[in-house]
Amino acid sequence: MNDGDFYRNIRRFQMDANADLEILWMSKLSPHKRKYLTNFCQVERFESLREKFDRLLIITGLWIDMRLSTLHKLLTLFSKCPEEINNYLDHIYHTWSRILHHDATKLQKVDTATVRKLQLRCPKYSKADADLLRYEMESGEAFSKFDVRERGSIWGDLLEIDYLIPSFFTLFEDLKYLESCAESMRSIIEEPKQCLPIKASLSANFPQPSGRPWQCEIETGQGIFALKEYPPEQQFGFVEKQLWLCCMRDYSRLPLPLQKKQGLLAKAGREKAKEEAAVCLKIAMPNDHDF
Repeated sequence: MNDGDFYRNIRRFQMDANADLEILWMSKLSPHKRKYLTNFCQVERFESLREKFDRLLIITGLWIDMRLSTLHKLLTLFSKCPEEINNYLDHIYHTWSRILHHDATKLQKVDTATVRKLQLRCPKYSKADADLLRYEMESGEAFSKFDVRERGSIWGDLLEIDYLIPSFFTLFEDLKYLESCAESMRSIIEEPKQCLPIKASLSANFPQPSGRPWQCEIETGQGIFALKEYPPEQQFGFVEKQLWLCCMRDYSRLPLPLQKKQGLLAKAGREKAKEEAAVCLKIAMPNDHDF
């Protein structure tokens, strides 16, 4: 019995208002997992996250990589990046729906072996991935619950996917990266309230649109810039994307939020890292604007 089995059954019992079975299954979890899952299921601000996860219940093969032991980290990060995490879960759902022609019956037939073989593959651009997946599909190792004709149809759709195929495994691994980037974003944005998500904090610091287009430098390559004009309604989105891209590329050199009891050496390192943060802001903002 894995974490995904527990989540799927407990959520089903909650939806059916079957408190007895819910309590029974909850009691089989470790105290920490029970605490994390209870918090996830009951706290109102996680409602949209629950909806995204619940929509994926139909794809049973995904759930082998659900991680209740790190659910608290996901919830903490969700408080900072709710839109980003919800979008990732949408990305998982839409990808698998696209592969299976948005057919609920077919989605239910996706097994764990199929998910494990497809995740992190991109047969459209990788010949090695294409050769391996073609063999596994022809042999029935992938999509084993589908007949030859159905697998042939699925193969054509797989070749249209132009990115790495996501899963719960990729979600929890990518969250480690997002967590580091989010901490760097927090350090270069002055937060009016600590509890605000990053996007809301950025919005609170964002200058009011001037009503005229911006001439902005876009970094198209390492040290290579090009000018592009952005109308007022696109200016915030531009700055947000630029800052995230800077953090994704340079998060290891950017400052982390200062913790209590840090020594002078740590503070000195933070000052050096702030210089990197200033570079990010310079790239993100046009010359006549500032935070």
